[in-house]
Amino acid sequence: MYVKMEGEIMEKLLKDIKETNVDEGSDQKDVGIWTGMLIGTLVQTIVLIIITWRTDWDKQVLRLLCSAFFSRCSKILCTKFLLNLT
Repeated sequence: MYVKMEGEIMEKLLKDIKETNVDEGSDQKDVGIWTGMLIGTLVQTIVLIIITWRTDWDKQVLRLLCSAFFSRCSKILCTKFLLNLT
């Protein structure tokens, strides 16, 4: 009985698959989605390259050192420390 029900279900699924019409424009939609994803990734990469290129990494290291060593001190000491090193 179980095998018969399973066979009927499979036949119905196969029939539904055969009757389903594939949208003719689906290839264009797929190309559009992939093109949009690739362009978005490219734009994001370019923006991150510009940000990385324009960042003053020496200044960022000094800020990190200041916050690590003077975390319990006032901001005035951190500012003086940064001004003396630059």
